[in-house]
Amino acid sequence: MDIFATMNTSDQNVYTLDTAFTRRWEKERIANKFDANSEIAKYYVPGITGCTWEEFVNKINHKIQTSLDDLQVNEDKQLGCFFVRKRDLIEKYTEAKAVSEESKRAFAYKVLQYLWDDVTKLEHSVIFNHNYKTFDELVDAYIAGGAVIFNDTISFDIETSKENNNGQ
Repeated sequence: MDIFATMNTSDQNVYTLDTAFTRRWEKERIANKFDANSEIAKYYVPGITGCTWEEFVNKINHKIQTSLDDLQVNEDKQLGCFFVRKRDLIEKYTEAKAVSEESKRAFAYKVLQYLWDDVTKLEHSVIFNHNYKTFDELVDAYIAGGAVIFNDTISFDIETSKENNNGQ
């Protein structure tokens, strides 16, 4: 009998189940990277002009990977390629100001809240601008200005993204 399933090892509630599966079956760890045919990779992040989901995930994950000690977390706190669904993103290149507040807010509560509450809970300034003391302030700033919420070590090259994905 073969069982095909995915499991996020950072979900604390499945630890016992994960341990039971490990004892009983062979597991294969699948690399957390986009493949060349990944449609969701080319979708855009609502609120950050020209930033694809792939670019966002890669930059945030790189920051997590290089800051594990500062964050006091394990590598399994990285964003997964399919952390969001296509409907959480924007299919075509759109200026951030043209994206609905509802889309930006939904993205913030799904992705940014995970980063704020789980990944950077001990040191928000590793990823986020140190000016934001509460998550509500962060969300308001994201809706108003997009990428301004991130610290100076995380930047999104909007023009390159636009050129590479022009016409999509």
